[in-house]
Amino acid sequence: MIFDLFNEPQVTHNPRTRRFFSDERAWRIWRDGGTVDGVKWLGMQDLVNEIRIKQKVRNVIWAEEPYYVAFDKASLNLLPQHLLTGGDIAYTYHKPNMAWDSRSFSDLREVAAKKIAMVNSEWGQYAAPDRPWMCQPDAFSTVPRYLGFLHDSSIGLIAWSLQPGALVQGIAGVDTVHDGNDWRYTHDARKLAEPNEMSSDYACTPAAQGQGVGRQVMEYFASYSVRPPATLFPKLG
Repeated sequence: MIFDLFNEPQVTHNPRTRRFFSDERAWRIWRDGGTVDGVKWLGMQDLVNEIRIKQKVRNVIWAEEPYYVAFDKASLNLLPQHLLTGGDIAYTYHKPNMAWDSRSFSDLREVAAKKIAMVNSEWGQYAAPDRPWMCQPDAFSTVPRYLGFLHDSSIGLIAWSLQPGALVQGIAGVDTVHDGNDWRYTHDARKLAEPNEMSSDYACTPAAQGQGVGRQVMEYFASYSVRPPATLFPKLG
């Protein structure tokens, strides 16, 4: 079992004024907590202390960076100055910009070079015109390089598919995670578990709906996953 401390911690802006904090302040509140507009926020270190010191639990902990919907607002490069204490902690992030020259990917490479344990704990890439954080127009060319980087840098990956159309095929004529219906979806319910695929015409447009990284993710895991030891799955009953 892994403890995910807090999903997408939005300690990035004042909740009343909606003004963003400086990067340094966001990370300081993320780690140590603080008071903003009279509201006290706990820091990630407080949560780790509860698990490690008070509850004396040694499970692996995931701590996600301060979360921004717009991926290039994030400042993962400040992580090394704000590491948590407590041991067996992996640092996670969501939805990076996969363009090699983006701030997002540059920060990721900088931190990976320091051999800090990391996991891309929520990743999907599909043609959703109204969700720019899920549809990067150049993904057809950047996805293979990104997956290669994850492998070479020993960064973990979790890809999600909470509904048809994200990683797996959708239902014909039914709006899933896209804008409007896509009649290229399958009519066969048995195919809903089959991975979707990206083509060279991948784009953040209705014409590219139904395309995603399902096939590439499955091939990635098939190539690099290691079967966990049986001891992780005790027999019950």
